[in-house]
Amino acid sequence: MNIRTHTTKINRRSLFAAIPALAATATVAHALEEAQAPAQDEPIIEWCEQWKALRGHINETEGDPDTELLALQELEEKICTAKPASMAGAVAQLEHALDNFGEYVTGNVWKDLDNQLFNNLLGALKGGLV
Repeated sequence: MNIRTHTTKINRRSLFAAIPALAATATVAHALEEAQAPAQDEPIIEWCEQWKALRGHINETEGDPDTELLALQELEEKICTAKPASMAGAVAQLEHALDNFGEYVTGNVWKDLDNQLFNNLLGALKGGLV
């Protein structure tokens, strides 16, 4: 039989010593919750879809290219300058950059390591890692 003869008391010192661990636990829990949360109020995803549709429309029709190009550029500016509100928004931005500007974004680092870096980031974001 294991009988405890010593009781650990909670005092001010032990309470203050536990604060960093509690903060880290809360931060990790919050980050995991954010990663699994649905993308609500994330305009970046919609802008990316609009950009792809408009780009396809420009390539298929003979509309006013100046007006459509201006709209395409405005969407692109929104996509590239907005701060993502969710993990899905960050994924959409990274996919937009790699899919549409791949050879301009990557290939500037020895052994094409920047391409590997961006693909690793994209995989981590899609996997829900934070």
